[in-house]
Amino acid sequence: MRRKDVAEDWDYELNFPHTPDKVSVSSSTRMWWWKCRKGKHPSYKARVSTRTRSRFPAKCPKCPRAKKIDAYVTDANRLSVCRRDLIASWNVKENLPLTPDLVSVFSGKRVIWDCLANPDHPSWPAAVADRAGSATREGTGCPECYLVGTSRPELRLKAELSLFLSITPGPARIPAGGKRLEEVDIADHSARLVVEFDGAYSHSQPGSWERDREKTRRLTGAGWTVVRVREHDLEKIDPVNDVAVGKDAHPYRVATAVIKHLANLGFLSSAQAEKYSEAGDLRAREVSDAWIFERLGRTYSKAELDTYDDKWDRMHKALVSFHEAFGHCRVPAGIEVKGVDLRTWCYTQRDFHRKGKLSKERQQRLEGILFWHFDALAGNFWDNYEMYQEIFNWRGTGQRIPGADAQDVRAMQQWAKKLRERRRKQLAAGKDLPSYQVEAMGQISGWSWSPKRKRS
Repeated sequence: MRRKDVAEDWDYELNFPHTPDKVSVSSSTRMWWWKCRKGKHPSYKARVSTRTRSRFPAKCPKCPRAKKIDAYVTDANRLSVCRRDLIASWNVKENLPLTPDLVSVFSGKRVIWDCLANPDHPSWPAAVADRAGSATREGTGCPECYLVGTSRPELRLKAELSLFLSITPGPARIPAGGKRLEEVDIADHSARLVVEFDGAYSHSQPGSWERDREKTRRLTGAGWTVVRVREHDLEKIDPVNDVAVGKDAHPYRVATAVIKHLANLGFLSSAQAEKYSEAGDLRAREVSDAWIFERLGRTYSKAELDTYDDKWDRMHKALVSFHEAFGHCRVPAGIEVKGVDLRTWCYTQRDFHRKGKLSKERQQRLEGILFWHFDALAGNFWDNYEMYQEIFNWRGTGQRIPGADAQDVRAMQQWAKKLRERRRKQLAAGKDLPSYQVEAMGQISGWSWSPKRKRS
Protein backbone atom coordinates (compact mmCIF):
# COMPACT_ATOMS: atom_id res chain seq x y z
CA MET A 1 0.00 0.00 0.00
CA ARG A 2 1.50 3.32 -1.12
CA ARG A 3 -0.63 5.48 1.17
CA LYS A 4 1.46 5.92 4.30
CA ASP A 5 -1.20 8.13 5.87
CA VAL A 6 -3.71 5.26 5.60
CA ALA A 7 -1.21 2.53 6.49
CA GLU A 8 -0.59 4.26 9.84
CA ASP A 9 -4.11 3.21 10.92
CA TRP A 10 -3.51 -0.49 10.08
CA ASP A 11 -4.29 -2.79 13.05
CA TYR A 12 -1.40 -5.27 12.87
CA GLU A 13 -2.74 -7.41 15.71
CA LEU A 14 -6.23 -8.04 14.30
CA ASN A 15 -4.99 -8.30 10.69
CA PHE A 16 -2.13 -10.71 11.49
CA PRO A 17 -0.35 -12.15 9.51
CA HIS A 18 -1.27 -9.61 6.81
CA THR A 19 0.62 -6.31 6.51
CA PRO A 20 -0.24 -3.16 4.51
CA ASP A 21 2.74 -3.55 2.18
CA LYS A 22 1.13 -6.71 0.78
CA VAL A 23 -2.27 -5.13 0.04
CA SER A 24 -3.25 -3.17 -3.09
CA VAL A 25 -4.16 0.48 -2.58
CA SER A 26 -7.42 -0.08 -4.49
CA SER A 27 -8.33 -3.47 -3.02
CA SER A 28 -12.05 -3.91 -2.38
CA THR A 29 -12.21 -7.69 -1.93
CA ARG A 30 -12.28 -7.94 1.87
CA MET A 31 -12.70 -5.90 5.03
CA TRP A 32 -9.64 -5.06 7.15
CA TRP A 33 -9.26 -3.81 10.72
CA TRP A 34 -8.22 -0.18 11.28
CA LYS A 35 -7.32 1.72 14.42
CA CYS A 36 -9.03 4.92 15.43
CA ARG A 37 -6.62 7.71 14.50
CA LYS A 38 -7.39 9.57 17.73
CA GLY A 39 -7.04 6.41 19.81
CA LYS A 40 -10.33 7.08 21.57
CA HIS A 41 -12.44 4.31 20.01
CA PRO A 42 -12.12 0.58 19.23
CA SER A 43 -10.82 -0.68 15.86
CA TYR A 44 -13.30 -0.83 13.00
CA LYS A 45 -13.64 -2.72 9.71
CA ALA A 46 -13.42 -1.12 6.25
CA ARG A 47 -12.20 -1.94 2.75
CA VAL A 48 -8.94 -0.43 1.54
CA SER A 49 -10.64 1.22 -1.46
CA THR A 50 -13.05 3.09 0.83
CA ARG A 51 -10.12 4.30 2.97
CA THR A 52 -8.02 5.55 0.02
CA ARG A 53 -10.67 7.19 -2.15
CA SER A 54 -10.35 10.95 -2.55
CA ARG A 55 -13.98 11.85 -1.82
CA PHE A 56 -15.57 10.87 1.51
CA PRO A 57 -12.91 8.34 2.60
CA ALA A 58 -14.00 5.94 5.34
CA LYS A 59 -12.93 6.95 8.83
CA CYS A 60 -13.58 5.85 12.37
CA PRO A 61 -17.39 5.70 12.63
CA LYS A 62 -17.27 6.93 16.22
CA CYS A 63 -15.30 10.10 15.42
CA PRO A 64 -17.48 13.10 14.40
CA ARG A 65 -16.87 14.52 10.93
CA ALA A 66 -15.97 18.16 10.45
CA LYS A 67 -18.95 20.12 9.15
CA LYS A 68 -17.31 22.73 6.98
CA ILE A 69 -18.53 24.11 3.67
CA ASP A 70 -15.13 23.64 2.07
CA ALA A 71 -14.39 20.29 3.75
CA TYR A 72 -14.62 18.40 0.44
CA VAL A 73 -12.85 20.90 -1.82
CA THR A 74 -9.58 19.40 -3.01
CA ASP A 75 -7.15 20.12 -5.83
CA ALA A 76 -9.04 17.52 -7.86
CA ASN A 77 -12.16 19.74 -7.98
CA ARG A 78 -10.98 23.20 -6.86
CA LEU A 79 -12.17 25.95 -9.21
CA SER A 80 -8.83 27.79 -9.17
CA VAL A 81 -7.06 24.56 -10.23
CA CYS A 82 -9.54 22.94 -12.63
CA ARG A 83 -10.82 26.06 -14.41
CA ARG A 84 -8.15 28.75 -14.27
CA ASP A 85 -9.70 30.42 -17.30
CA LEU A 86 -12.68 31.46 -15.13
CA ILE A 87 -10.63 33.16 -12.42
CA ALA A 88 -10.33 36.39 -14.42
CA SER A 89 -14.13 36.74 -14.59
CA TRP A 90 -14.55 36.14 -10.82
CA ASN A 91 -15.79 39.35 -9.17
CA VAL A 92 -13.40 39.57 -6.22
CA LYS A 93 -15.13 42.45 -4.41
CA GLU A 94 -18.70 41.12 -4.58
CA ASN A 95 -17.76 37.52 -3.70
CA LEU A 96 -15.66 38.26 -0.57
CA PRO A 97 -14.87 36.40 1.63
CA LEU A 98 -15.35 33.59 -0.93
CA THR A 99 -12.48 32.98 -3.39
CA PRO A 100 -11.93 30.52 -6.29
CA ASP A 101 -9.69 28.50 -3.95
CA LEU A 102 -12.60 27.77 -1.60
CA VAL A 103 -15.20 26.42 -4.04
CA SER A 104 -15.53 23.27 -6.12
CA VAL A 105 -16.38 23.25 -9.83
CA PHE A 106 -19.50 21.27 -8.82
CA SER A 107 -20.68 23.85 -6.30
CA GLY A 108 -24.26 25.07 -6.59
CA LYS A 109 -23.38 28.33 -4.80
CA ARG A 110 -24.36 31.42 -6.80
CA VAL A 111 -21.55 33.96 -7.13
CA ILE A 112 -20.98 37.13 -9.14
CA TRP A 113 -19.13 37.06 -12.49
CA ASP A 114 -17.73 39.83 -14.71
CA CYS A 115 -17.93 39.98 -18.50
CA LEU A 116 -14.41 39.97 -19.97
CA ALA A 117 -15.50 40.55 -23.55
CA ASN A 118 -17.30 43.82 -22.86
CA PRO A 119 -16.59 45.79 -19.62
CA ASP A 120 -19.80 47.78 -20.20
CA HIS A 121 -21.90 44.70 -19.60
CA PRO A 122 -23.14 44.41 -15.99
CA SER A 123 -21.92 41.64 -13.69
CA TRP A 124 -24.31 38.72 -13.30
CA PRO A 125 -24.99 35.94 -10.75
CA ALA A 126 -24.58 32.28 -11.73
CA ALA A 127 -23.93 29.01 -9.92
CA VAL A 128 -20.31 27.86 -10.11
CA ALA A 129 -21.36 24.48 -11.56
CA ASP A 130 -23.41 26.17 -14.31
CA ARG A 131 -20.55 28.53 -15.18
CA ALA A 132 -17.93 25.76 -15.25
CA GLY A 133 -19.98 23.21 -17.17
CA SER A 134 -18.87 19.58 -17.43
CA ALA A 135 -17.78 16.94 -19.93
CA THR A 136 -21.37 16.60 -21.19
CA ARG A 137 -22.67 20.17 -20.71
CA GLU A 138 -21.27 23.52 -21.82
CA GLY A 139 -20.74 26.25 -19.27
CA THR A 140 -22.85 29.41 -19.27
CA GLY A 141 -21.56 32.87 -20.15
CA CYS A 142 -22.50 36.53 -19.97
CA PRO A 143 -26.26 36.87 -20.59
CA GLU A 144 -25.66 40.15 -22.46
CA CYS A 145 -23.38 38.44 -24.99
CA TYR A 146 -26.11 36.53 -26.77
CA LEU A 147 -26.88 35.65 -30.35
CA VAL A 148 -29.95 37.32 -31.85
CA GLY A 149 -32.33 34.95 -33.62
CA THR A 150 -30.12 31.90 -33.12
CA SER A 151 -27.92 30.17 -30.53
CA ARG A 152 -24.55 28.48 -30.24
CA PRO A 153 -26.04 24.94 -30.11
CA GLU A 154 -28.10 25.71 -33.21
CA LEU A 155 -25.09 27.01 -35.16
CA ARG A 156 -23.00 24.01 -34.05
CA LEU A 157 -25.71 21.62 -35.26
CA LYS A 158 -26.21 23.52 -38.50
CA ALA A 159 -22.50 23.34 -39.31
CA GLU A 160 -22.38 19.58 -38.66
CA LEU A 161 -25.46 18.93 -40.80
CA SER A 162 -23.93 21.00 -43.60
CA LEU A 163 -21.49 18.11 -44.07
CA PHE A 164 -24.37 16.01 -45.40
CA LEU A 165 -27.13 18.44 -46.45
CA SER A 166 -27.36 21.57 -48.61
CA ILE A 167 -27.60 24.23 -45.90
CA THR A 168 -26.91 27.98 -45.87
CA PRO A 169 -25.44 29.77 -42.81
CA GLY A 170 -28.30 32.21 -42.18
CA PRO A 171 -31.95 31.54 -41.29
CA ALA A 172 -33.91 30.06 -44.20
CA ARG A 173 -37.22 31.41 -45.48
CA ILE A 174 -39.23 28.71 -47.22
CA PRO A 175 -42.69 28.62 -48.84
CA ALA A 176 -45.40 27.19 -46.60
CA GLY A 177 -48.39 27.30 -48.93
CA GLY A 178 -49.60 30.20 -51.05
CA LYS A 179 -47.51 33.36 -50.72
CA ARG A 180 -46.64 32.68 -47.08
CA LEU A 181 -42.95 32.31 -46.17
CA GLU A 182 -41.87 30.59 -42.97
CA GLU A 183 -38.53 31.33 -41.32
CA VAL A 184 -36.90 28.12 -40.08
CA ASP A 185 -33.59 27.26 -38.44
CA ILE A 186 -32.21 24.73 -40.93
CA ALA A 187 -33.60 23.76 -44.33
CA ASP A 188 -32.50 21.56 -47.25
CA HIS A 189 -34.64 22.52 -50.25
CA SER A 190 -33.60 19.53 -52.37
CA ALA A 191 -34.63 17.04 -49.68
CA ARG A 192 -37.66 19.11 -48.57
CA LEU A 193 -36.32 18.78 -45.01
CA VAL A 194 -36.62 21.28 -42.13
CA VAL A 195 -34.73 20.92 -38.85
CA GLU A 196 -35.79 23.18 -35.98
CA PHE A 197 -33.71 23.47 -32.79
CA ASP A 198 -36.06 24.09 -29.85
CA GLY A 199 -34.18 25.31 -26.76
CA ALA A 200 -35.69 24.47 -23.38
CA TYR A 201 -35.90 28.08 -22.21
CA SER A 202 -37.50 29.86 -25.17
CA HIS A 203 -39.79 26.97 -26.10
CA SER A 204 -41.10 26.29 -22.59
CA GLN A 205 -42.99 29.59 -22.36
CA PRO A 206 -46.82 29.58 -22.26
CA GLY A 207 -48.28 29.03 -25.74
CA SER A 208 -44.95 27.89 -27.26
CA TRP A 209 -46.03 24.27 -27.76
CA GLU A 210 -49.20 25.31 -29.58
CA ARG A 211 -47.26 27.73 -31.83
CA ASP A 212 -44.67 25.06 -32.63
CA ARG A 213 -47.39 22.53 -33.45
CA GLU A 214 -49.19 24.97 -35.74
CA LYS A 215 -45.96 25.86 -37.55
CA THR A 216 -45.18 22.16 -38.02
CA ARG A 217 -48.70 21.60 -39.40
CA ARG A 218 -48.29 24.39 -41.97
CA LEU A 219 -44.89 23.17 -43.14
CA THR A 220 -46.04 19.53 -43.33
CA GLY A 221 -49.06 20.61 -45.36
CA ALA A 222 -46.71 22.34 -47.81
CA GLY A 223 -44.79 19.09 -48.39
CA TRP A 224 -41.90 19.54 -45.94
CA THR A 225 -40.66 16.95 -43.44
CA VAL A 226 -40.16 18.73 -40.12
CA VAL A 227 -37.70 17.34 -37.57
CA ARG A 228 -37.68 19.19 -34.27
CA VAL A 229 -34.71 18.83 -31.92
CA ARG A 230 -36.38 19.25 -28.54
CA GLU A 231 -34.28 19.86 -25.44
CA HIS A 232 -34.95 17.91 -22.25
CA ASP A 233 -38.44 18.22 -20.70
CA LEU A 234 -39.99 19.66 -23.87
CA GLU A 235 -42.87 17.52 -25.13
CA LYS A 236 -42.45 16.28 -28.69
CA ILE A 237 -44.71 17.74 -31.39
CA ASP A 238 -44.39 14.69 -33.66
CA PRO A 239 -43.43 11.48 -31.77
CA VAL A 240 -41.97 9.96 -34.95
CA ASN A 241 -40.02 12.84 -36.51
CA ASP A 242 -38.89 14.74 -33.42
CA VAL A 243 -35.75 13.85 -31.45
CA ALA A 244 -35.08 14.63 -27.77
CA VAL A 245 -31.66 15.77 -26.51
CA GLY A 246 -30.34 16.76 -23.09
CA LYS A 247 -30.52 20.36 -21.93
CA ASP A 248 -27.21 22.15 -22.59
CA ALA A 249 -25.83 18.87 -23.96
CA HIS A 250 -22.44 18.89 -25.67
CA PRO A 251 -22.84 19.90 -29.35
CA TYR A 252 -21.21 16.67 -30.55
CA ARG A 253 -23.74 14.56 -28.66
CA VAL A 254 -26.60 16.59 -30.09
CA ALA A 255 -25.24 16.31 -33.64
CA THR A 256 -24.69 12.56 -33.28
CA ALA A 257 -28.25 12.00 -32.04
CA VAL A 258 -29.75 14.10 -34.86
CA ILE A 259 -27.62 12.50 -37.60
CA LYS A 260 -28.56 8.99 -36.41
CA HIS A 261 -32.22 10.06 -36.33
CA LEU A 262 -32.04 11.43 -39.89
CA ALA A 263 -30.50 8.12 -40.97
CA ASN A 264 -33.45 6.26 -39.44
CA LEU A 265 -35.81 8.55 -41.34
CA GLY A 266 -33.98 7.84 -44.63
CA PHE A 267 -32.41 11.28 -45.23
CA LEU A 268 -28.90 9.95 -44.58
CA SER A 269 -27.34 6.52 -44.97
CA SER A 270 -26.54 4.38 -41.95
CA ALA A 271 -22.91 4.31 -43.10
CA GLN A 272 -22.73 8.12 -42.94
CA ALA A 273 -24.21 8.14 -39.43
CA GLU A 274 -21.88 5.39 -38.22
CA LYS A 275 -18.80 7.10 -39.65
CA TYR A 276 -19.76 10.38 -37.99
CA SER A 277 -20.32 8.73 -34.57
CA GLU A 278 -16.78 7.30 -34.78
CA ALA A 279 -15.25 10.79 -35.18
CA GLY A 280 -15.45 11.50 -31.46
CA ASP A 281 -15.71 15.29 -31.90
CA LEU A 282 -17.28 18.01 -34.03
CA ARG A 283 -16.07 17.74 -37.63
CA ALA A 284 -17.20 21.21 -38.73
CA ARG A 285 -16.02 23.13 -35.68
CA GLU A 286 -14.06 25.65 -37.75
CA VAL A 287 -17.18 26.46 -39.76
CA SER A 288 -19.35 27.04 -36.69
CA ASP A 289 -16.50 28.98 -35.02
CA ALA A 290 -16.47 31.35 -37.99
CA TRP A 291 -20.25 31.81 -37.84
CA ILE A 292 -20.15 32.56 -34.09
CA PHE A 293 -17.18 34.93 -34.43
CA GLU A 294 -19.02 36.72 -37.23
CA ARG A 295 -21.96 37.40 -34.93
CA LEU A 296 -20.22 37.88 -31.56
CA GLY A 297 -16.62 38.81 -32.29
CA ARG A 298 -14.47 38.30 -29.19
CA THR A 299 -17.36 37.39 -26.91
CA TYR A 300 -16.97 33.84 -28.11
CA SER A 301 -16.99 31.48 -25.09
CA LYS A 302 -13.56 30.17 -24.11
CA ALA A 303 -15.24 27.14 -22.59
CA GLU A 304 -15.97 25.86 -26.09
CA LEU A 305 -12.27 25.81 -26.99
CA ASP A 306 -11.69 22.77 -24.80
CA THR A 307 -11.99 20.15 -27.52
CA TYR A 308 -12.66 16.46 -27.21
CA ASP A 309 -9.02 15.74 -28.12
CA ASP A 310 -7.81 18.01 -25.32
CA LYS A 311 -10.02 16.19 -22.81
CA TRP A 312 -8.89 12.75 -23.99
CA ASP A 313 -5.22 13.73 -23.78
CA ARG A 314 -5.78 15.14 -20.29
CA MET A 315 -7.43 11.92 -19.05
CA HIS A 316 -4.74 9.75 -20.69
CA LYS A 317 -2.05 11.78 -18.95
CA ALA A 318 -3.86 11.33 -15.62
CA LEU A 319 -3.98 7.55 -16.18
CA VAL A 320 -0.24 7.48 -16.92
CA SER A 321 0.43 9.45 -13.73
CA PHE A 322 -1.75 7.03 -11.73
CA HIS A 323 0.20 4.06 -13.16
CA GLU A 324 3.52 5.67 -12.29
CA ALA A 325 2.35 6.28 -8.72
CA PHE A 326 0.70 2.93 -7.96
CA GLY A 327 2.17 0.49 -10.49
CA HIS A 328 -1.17 -0.64 -11.98
CA CYS A 329 -4.23 0.66 -13.86
CA ARG A 330 -6.95 -0.44 -11.44
CA VAL A 331 -8.28 3.06 -10.86
CA PRO A 332 -10.59 3.41 -7.82
CA ALA A 333 -13.68 5.59 -7.88
CA GLY A 334 -13.38 9.22 -6.78
CA ILE A 335 -10.32 10.35 -8.76
CA GLU A 336 -11.60 13.26 -10.86
CA VAL A 337 -9.85 15.38 -13.48
CA LYS A 338 -11.70 18.62 -14.23
CA GLY A 339 -15.00 17.05 -13.22
CA VAL A 340 -14.49 13.75 -15.11
CA ASP A 341 -14.12 10.55 -13.07
CA LEU A 342 -10.97 8.72 -14.22
CA ARG A 343 -12.38 5.28 -13.47
CA THR A 344 -15.53 5.99 -15.51
CA TRP A 345 -13.36 7.29 -18.36
CA CYS A 346 -11.38 4.01 -18.37
CA TYR A 347 -14.63 2.02 -18.58
CA THR A 348 -15.74 4.23 -21.49
CA GLN A 349 -12.52 3.54 -23.40
CA ARG A 350 -13.00 -0.20 -22.91
CA ASP A 351 -16.61 0.09 -24.10
CA PHE A 352 -15.53 2.05 -27.21
CA HIS A 353 -12.89 -0.60 -27.93
CA ARG A 354 -15.45 -3.40 -27.58
CA LYS A 355 -17.78 -1.62 -30.02
CA GLY A 356 -14.92 -0.85 -32.42
CA LYS A 357 -15.26 2.91 -31.94
CA LEU A 358 -11.82 3.55 -30.43
CA SER A 359 -9.29 4.82 -32.97
CA LYS A 360 -6.12 2.77 -33.54
CA GLU A 361 -3.94 5.66 -32.41
CA ARG A 362 -5.72 5.88 -29.03
CA GLN A 363 -5.77 2.12 -28.69
CA GLN A 364 -2.00 2.00 -29.15
CA ARG A 365 -1.48 4.81 -26.61
CA LEU A 366 -3.50 2.93 -24.00
CA GLU A 367 -1.78 -0.38 -24.74
CA GLY A 368 1.54 1.42 -24.24
CA ILE A 369 0.73 1.70 -20.51
CA LEU A 370 2.02 -1.35 -18.64
CA PHE A 371 -0.74 -3.49 -17.07
CA TRP A 372 -3.49 -1.76 -19.08
CA HIS A 373 -6.15 -4.20 -20.31
CA PHE A 374 -9.24 -3.59 -22.43
CA ASP A 375 -10.90 -6.34 -20.41
CA ALA A 376 -13.26 -4.52 -18.03
CA LEU A 377 -12.88 -7.32 -15.45
CA ALA A 378 -9.09 -7.06 -15.34
CA GLY A 379 -8.98 -5.01 -12.12
CA ASN A 380 -11.34 -7.38 -10.30
CA PHE A 381 -9.29 -10.37 -11.47
CA TRP A 382 -6.00 -9.01 -10.15
CA ASP A 383 -7.50 -8.12 -6.76
CA ASN A 384 -8.79 -11.69 -6.34
CA TYR A 385 -5.60 -13.15 -7.81
CA GLU A 386 -3.46 -11.42 -5.17
CA MET A 387 -5.73 -12.61 -2.36
CA TYR A 388 -5.75 -16.17 -3.73
CA GLN A 389 -1.96 -16.10 -3.82
CA GLU A 390 -1.86 -15.00 -0.18
CA ILE A 391 -4.16 -17.79 1.01
CA PHE A 392 -3.38 -20.79 -1.22
CA ASN A 393 0.21 -20.20 -2.29
CA TRP A 394 1.92 -19.66 1.07
CA ARG A 395 5.59 -18.83 0.44
CA GLY A 396 5.28 -20.24 -3.09
CA THR A 397 4.60 -23.79 -1.86
CA GLY A 398 1.07 -24.08 -3.18
CA GLN A 399 -0.17 -24.71 0.37
CA ARG A 400 -2.83 -22.86 2.34
CA ILE A 401 -1.49 -20.27 4.77
CA PRO A 402 -1.76 -21.43 8.39
CA GLY A 403 -4.48 -19.69 10.36
CA ALA A 404 -6.20 -18.20 7.29
CA ASP A 405 -9.61 -16.65 7.95
CA ALA A 406 -12.32 -19.22 7.13
CA GLN A 407 -14.50 -16.60 5.41
CA ASP A 408 -11.63 -15.54 3.14
CA VAL A 409 -10.86 -19.20 2.33
CA ARG A 410 -14.47 -19.85 1.26
CA ALA A 411 -14.57 -16.62 -0.79
CA MET A 412 -11.42 -17.56 -2.70
CA GLN A 413 -12.61 -21.14 -3.23
CA GLN A 414 -15.81 -19.79 -4.78
CA TRP A 415 -13.84 -17.36 -6.94
CA ALA A 416 -11.55 -20.16 -8.22
CA LYS A 417 -14.57 -22.37 -8.90
CA LYS A 418 -16.30 -19.64 -10.93
CA LEU A 419 -13.08 -18.91 -12.83
CA ARG A 420 -12.70 -22.56 -13.83
CA GLU A 421 -16.39 -22.74 -14.81
CA ARG A 422 -16.09 -19.58 -16.89
CA ARG A 423 -13.11 -21.01 -18.77
CA ARG A 424 -14.91 -24.34 -19.32
CA LYS A 425 -17.81 -22.52 -20.98
CA GLN A 426 -15.45 -20.37 -23.06
CA LEU A 427 -13.55 -23.43 -24.33
CA ALA A 428 -16.84 -25.16 -25.15
CA ALA A 429 -17.72 -22.16 -27.33
CA GLY A 430 -14.35 -22.24 -29.07
CA LYS A 431 -12.97 -19.31 -27.12
CA ASP A 432 -10.85 -18.85 -24.00
CA LEU A 433 -10.24 -16.50 -21.10
CA PRO A 434 -7.88 -13.54 -21.66
CA SER A 435 -4.34 -14.82 -22.05
CA TYR A 436 -3.04 -12.83 -19.06
CA GLN A 437 -5.51 -14.64 -16.78
CA VAL A 438 -4.56 -18.09 -18.07
CA GLU A 439 -0.83 -17.33 -17.78
CA ALA A 440 -1.13 -15.78 -14.31
CA MET A 441 -3.07 -18.71 -12.85
CA GLY A 442 -0.69 -21.18 -14.47
CA GLN A 443 2.19 -19.68 -12.52
CA ILE A 444 0.59 -20.48 -9.14
CA SER A 445 2.13 -23.59 -7.63
CA GLY A 446 -0.45 -26.36 -7.32
CA TRP A 447 -3.07 -24.67 -9.52
CA SER A 448 -5.06 -26.85 -11.91
CA TRP A 449 -7.86 -25.94 -14.29
CA SER A 450 -9.34 -29.43 -13.79
CA PRO A 451 -8.79 -30.38 -10.13
CA LYS A 452 -9.58 -33.93 -9.09
CA ARG A 453 -12.61 -34.24 -6.86
CA LYS A 454 -12.11 -35.85 -3.46
CA ARG A 455 -13.99 -39.11 -2.93
CA SER A 456 -16.56 -38.96 -0.23
